[in-house]
Amino acid sequence: MHSVQAVVFLIATFATAIALDVSQICGESTPTELVEQLENSIERASTWLEDQQLLDGSWPLQSTKEAIWALQTTNEDWYSLEATTRQLGVKQLEIELLAELAHNNKANHIWPGRVRNRKLSLGKFSYYTHALNVTCHDVTDFYGHDLPAMLQAQMHLFPREGFNNYYQYALAMLAVCNSGQMIKVRNVRILIGGQDEDGEISFHSRLPDETAMAVMALQCVFRSVNHNIKTMVSQAIQQAELALLEWQLDDGSFGNPHSTALVVQALMTSKEHKPETWRCTDAVQSILDVQKKSGSFGNLGATLHILPALAGRHYGELKYLNPSCKKNPIRMLPRLPTNSSSIMLYLTIQDEVQVDSEATTLVLAAPHNASLFEIMQLAHQSDQDEFRFEFGESSWGHFVTSIKGLKSNGDKNHYWMLLNSSGELTSTGMDDIYPEHGEQYVWTYRALG
Repeated sequence: MHSVQAVVFLIATFATAIALDVSQICGESTPTELVEQLENSIERASTWLEDQQLLDGSWPLQSTKEAIWALQTTNEDWYSLEATTRQLGVKQLEIELLAELAHNNKANHIWPGRVRNRKLSLGKFSYYTHALNVTCHDVTDFYGHDLPAMLQAQMHLFPREGFNNYYQYALAMLAVCNSGQMIKVRNVRILIGGQDEDGEISFHSRLPDETAMAVMALQCVFRSVNHNIKTMVSQAIQQAELALLEWQLDDGSFGNPHSTALVVQALMTSKEHKPETWRCTDAVQSILDVQKKSGSFGNLGATLHILPALAGRHYGELKYLNPSCKKNPIRMLPRLPTNSSSIMLYLTIQDEVQVDSEATTLVLAAPHNASLFEIMQLAHQSDQDEFRFEFGESSWGHFVTSIKGLKSNGDKNHYWMLLNSSGELTSTGMDDIYPEHGEQYVWTYRALG
């Protein structure tokens, strides 16, 4: 089974953007004073960062890609606003990458299993891909270049000179994941293989940065990896998060402000550690305390990496952002007559029979207090190209017989099974499951017996 599109957004609103809300950056108990400080800090830092833009649209120190990524991630309206300097900046981003590809003119010829030029900086290339993604470019066809495919081909060459740390590797994995592309199992295993007995994923780094970036990468791929390695990924995440907690200092920081921002972003994704357990308020405050009167955090590099963290954004969620620059109209799920509110639900479809098949994750804005069966019916009615299913009915309720044309086969004992986010079979059928906001369910096609 081949996925037409790895991630489909079905959002129940036609609003062009979501206003920045940092009121729960550290959970429901986030102090009002901290929220006010954050809003002021983000505005000042964003203004300072925009002021650094040069006349040609670029940013100094070859940081155009990082600057645009930071500004657009922090404010999803940034690129959509009618500002010539912003349009010029994104055009400069395209020119810079095309120049890089031309300079490394062999890097865009993908041969079986590898890219012909080994000098392409994977970290730099990953940031270009991130920046293009959040500004609504098709990174699978950037002037004829399939950037995620090129990244994965480069990842196969790890480690090598100039590409021998897990920060770069995880950043590349995030770029591919946020592009909606399937991460190869081999690449996931390589990242997990770098974990030591203390839980850190690094080449003997004296900073937590590599481990933090690795946590975000593993969280990003967790929803789409095949069930047979899901447990491995989950365990690696848990051990890495515990290792990150060991880095915390008395003032709440995790070292320098850049490292602290990365760890804060990583722990934002944690399902095991609530914000109060890692003193989120103190950690964020330690970053705010070093901001200069100008709005910067000391220099350009620190500011553009810290800014998204203050807005509650992290690398692993970029594929779920809804930037206003999206060209395609947003589609919505119909609401049930008795429902007025919506929840966000993740529905993954995977085929375990065909090992090399791609999993598909649908992001659904679904009616609250609706059963999973009702939600699936609405998704089917809304867009049968991206999601269609057939079902049967017994005394136990409804059961799935086919998803996207792949039918259960009793002769071969191939059936559709419903799993929860932990990869375990649900204890009840889809008629009796009423999803809550943020939950994930997995339909997996499995061989039994």
